[in-house]
Amino acid sequence: MRIYIPAVSTDLPSPEVSSRVVYCVTPQLVRLFPDEDSDVLEAIAFTSAVDASLDALVARRSEAAAARRIVIAADVPDGMLASDVPEEEPETARLLAEAVSWDRVVSLHIDGDDVQALVAQAVSGNADALHAVEEEDLLWFDVAERTSVIAHLRSVSESNGESSKL
Repeated sequence: MRIYIPAVSTDLPSPEVSSRVVYCVTPQLVRLFPDEDSDVLEAIAFTSAVDASLDALVARRSEAAAARRIVIAADVPDGMLASDVPEEEPETARLLAEAVSWDRVVSLHIDGDDVQALVAQAVSGNADALHAVEEEDLLWFDVAERTSVIAHLRSVSESNGESSKL
């Protein structure tokens, strides 16, 4: 099953992706949108993960300057997911019961450099920036590019005078 894992930059260099609430096409989502094709349902699940990534950044406001929404897409067996999630979570939510190794990850989706300032404003509570950032697409990277992505994020962070937390 393809899952979308909301993440922050410090997740990228970790040896594996820790368990947390993730998003995927669930039976509840299919029942909610019975006439939609699989691509639309995947987009809904992905968008839920993007929103959750932004929520994670809001919870870590001290790192707002380095804010980027990140979603990690992985293929995992159904058995790695539990259906018990907090009630406030959308129909796409599942609990990842165990950590995911990077060999299960297929792609990384990350805000580009040109969106970083807008995301930081949204994280800081700017309502206009929040609405604007929702219209921005994340960039796609193959998981094989993870090391290069980490190096780029570190470089940008350092050139902005931020201490790198990667």
